[in-house]
Amino acid sequence: MTEEIFLVKLARGLESYKSNLEGKAITKLKLSASIIHSSFKNIYQACLEKKTLNADQYDSDISVIDLKVPSSEPFSESEKKIEMSIRIAAYGKQLDYLNSSFSFNLDNINLITVKKLSELINYIDWISFSENSGKLITRALAVMVGSLKLGSEPMQAKVIKNDLKRLREETQNFKEALKELGLYRKEQYKAELRKRIAFNGVIDYREDTKEDIEKNIRHMMKREMSEVPYYNTLIDQLIDDERKAPDSWEKLLKILSPEEKKTVATKGLDKNELLKIVQELGKTSLLLNKILKKFEENSITMNRIKRNIIEKIAYMLSEAFNKNKKIIYEIEVYNENNTVKKRVSLNFTKFSEELTSSAHKVYMLSTAENLKKLAEQDDEEILIKINTSLDVFKRSYRKLAALDTFFKEKSPKNVRSDISGIKVELSGIKMTLANTQKKRNDYISQKEEIDQLKKLGIQIEQN
Repeated sequence: MTEEIFLVKLARGLESYKSNLEGKAITKLKLSASIIHSSFKNIYQACLEKKTLNADQYDSDISVIDLKVPSSEPFSESEKKIEMSIRIAAYGKQLDYLNSSFSFNLDNINLITVKKLSELINYIDWISFSENSGKLITRALAVMVGSLKLGSEPMQAKVIKNDLKRLREETQNFKEALKELGLYRKEQYKAELRKRIAFNGVIDYREDTKEDIEKNIRHMMKREMSEVPYYNTLIDQLIDDERKAPDSWEKLLKILSPEEKKTVATKGLDKNELLKIVQELGKTSLLLNKILKKFEENSITMNRIKRNIIEKIAYMLSEAFNKNKKIIYEIEVYNENNTVKKRVSLNFTKFSEELTSSAHKVYMLSTAENLKKLAEQDDEEILIKINTSLDVFKRSYRKLAALDTFFKEKSPKNVRSDISGIKVELSGIKMTLANTQKKRNDYISQKEEIDQLKKLGIQIEQN
């Protein structure tokens, strides 16, 4: 194969590889980033609740505008909690930026961005998350998470274990997708050099010394490609590739343009998996009713005071003729990142009524009769209903946790022992949210993969 023919085939191969990246690797990268962020927030929140980490008091004062990995510099044992609190909070902000502001498209992910993403995903080694890790931040956080699991109830320990599993799996998926993007950008960079420098016959890769080749490439890049950075590692790879040509060319072309399989076997989409998610959310909606019942009892208990006969009669008449009475509680609710509390005036009466209504709708959706109706609908319509149901839990969770704290801390001491907690119910809701979101995302990912294969004209053989 001549160099001219190779360059033509290389251009086609890069274009084919690019199309595949846009349909698969970018989607995989974005989905993994979302799940990593969600699972990390659960573990971070648990660390804040158990006081193993301090909340970031300056959360709203610093805006993240670019990818930047937090410090990994050593710290003393006495500085451990303060430094870890600052660095883990900064890491969380980076994940939040990645999922809320970063643009997941090929044009935005160049070689520099690939390097930043790689550094960020490797900042904490979730794949080998261990107290014996050779990485300082990973080791310190693993010790903290280990203490959480030891001091937690079985259900919460299981939630933490599941989150760590998802972090391990999705970090691996993120790295695989990033590796494909990195390969494309590296080969694109080398292809540009071949086209604009090596192709003009100035360099003889077999006869010239490596030093002379590097010197010529530097000189010509400075003269003809001054806008392109000089990457030592990639230049070394290019020289090695060209010295092994044409074998290295054939190998590269096979990577970029593998022989297309006319038929691809893949796991078939099973709509029943979505119906199972609906059923699970329906069962969990009963926890919301249980919580609200406890809160109503807590509210009555909290306002219980000793009254004489006349006061009791007056109170009963007031209750009877004022059915629309508002109950306002001043509670402290964590922000969306679960790092800082904000004071909120909550209309408990309205909140309870609206949540009761929403929980009832989620439950009704999961009844046998309605499941039959759902089974006849497109999976897109079922996914919309699942997302709507998930929003009910997401919107209410932080306020429920705040109300739980409020009743425990603000009730008069003489009735505090009668206040009912909702720790078990909240743990159940959190675990359901994690499980159902994972199942939903897996289904969506599989659906997108099948759709992309169909667009490429590949026949699908479902197992």
